[in-house]
Amino acid sequence: MATFAVNGAATLYYDNSAKLITTVNGIDVTGTGSFDTFVTIDGGTEYGRLEVGGDKGAYIDLKAPDSDDYDLRVASFSGHVGGFVNTHGADSSFKIKVNNADKLVVDRQATRDTGNTRTHTTTTNGPYAPPANISISS
Repeated sequence: MATFAVNGAATLYYDNSAKLITTVNGIDVTGTGSFDTFVTIDGGTEYGRLEVGGDKGAYIDLKAPDSDDYDLRVASFSGHVGGFVNTHGADSSFKIKVNNADKLVVDRQATRDTGNTRTHTTTTNGPYAPPANISISS
């Protein structure tokens, strides 16, 4: 069902529940949305912004087409100050690139002798020595 107000909102319903409502600023969606290819956020002359939130926090999962779970998660959870970026999988790594060149690489690799994991952080100039206000733990 749908309702249309003269010079006002249009509302689409599913099972007598409003799911999409047009507003003076755009649309209001209740529930989830599914998009086949991509979503564009254009802030015009301002910053484009994607804001995600919930009672327990929020996260964005990025996944490869052949993955059964997320490969990279950007998250912030209730009760935690700040947020984190998490990679997923035994051979996962996190890289910061500038002009497509690795500038900082953090990878987690299994050792051959014990099967334990180790974390190795490098820059393009060799092992990374963090300043006092940055910590790295394995």
